[in-house]
Amino acid sequence: KMNCGGTELPLVAAGLRDATIFNIRVYVLAMYAPSVVTSLADPTVEKRPMCFEVHYLRNVEKKKVDEAWEYQFKESSEFPYPKLAEDIKLLQMFFGEIKADKGIHLFELLENSTKVYETGEYKGEIPGKEFG
Repeated sequence: KMNCGGTELPLVAAGLRDATIFNIRVYVLAMYAPSVVTSLADPTVEKRPMCFEVHYLRNVEKKKVDEAWEYQFKESSEFPYPKLAEDIKLLQMFFGEIKADKGIHLFELLENSTKVYETGEYKGEIPGKEFG
């Protein structure tokens, strides 16, 4: 369980992300939500608050971090909205190079914003419900 946005939420999913043709393990992601979420686009699923905790297993240089965020949103965003590119740039500003020994990112998807933390330190907030 995790306290997310003032609510204690259960762990509903976790997974390991492999990258490249060599299947290099990059991070472990844990998702905490009020209930199992099969699609963020499903309006019947209670989704807020929700937290994603990412534990990085490798060092990643800043340029690669930025490229990864752009790629991930391009490939998996179920809800492109007019301000998405601007919000991705804001997210990228919160992070520098990732160090595996200190690389823990937490994303709190709240009712009207997304709060971002790095290894327990508050990095900033992306206003609006759309980004989450």
